[in-house]
Amino acid sequence: TFRAQFGPEYYSYDAGKAHVVALSNIQYPTRIPAKKSSYAYGLGERQLEWLRQDIASVPKDRAIVIASHAPLHEFYYSGSYAHAQIEEIYEIPDGREVVAVAGHTHMSVNLRRGDLMSGWADTLSKDGLPFTHLTVPAVSGQWYNGRVVEEGYPTSVQRDGTPPGVL
Repeated sequence: TFRAQFGPEYYSYDAGKAHVVALSNIQYPTRIPAKKSSYAYGLGERQLEWLRQDIASVPKDRAIVIASHAPLHEFYYSGSYAHAQIEEIYEIPDGREVVAVAGHTHMSVNLRRGDLMSGWADTLSKDGLPFTHLTVPAVSGQWYNGRVVEEGYPTSVQRDGTPPGVL
């Protein structure tokens, strides 16, 4: 339905001196019959190859914004978290200026270039994250908990205390 009404689920465009890449990184379902939680973070080989070719065509002086629904890297749920194909995704920009932005989780996250936590050694070099990762918390707060205001949205805070819809 999305493709029929709007267009491809992953694409890129230039905005000023930045190249924005929008990725589709929720793979669903991961098992049949599908269950509500049977999804994984990943791109698949076709989208990963498209990303390689797309970034290769971008001039080296352009900043790159990688936007995805789910974060490429996070620390809250697991010290060893790894998005499928994360090593390949980190290699593609080849030292360029990059920032990754995402949502999906119920907390605000600001992971800076060079950050390194215990458990990340399997997917990162000793230099830590190759670029900054910003995760915008869900507008719903922590799964729609809390008092609902007259306008119809919940007042629950994120897991980390961030108000709903605030980065």
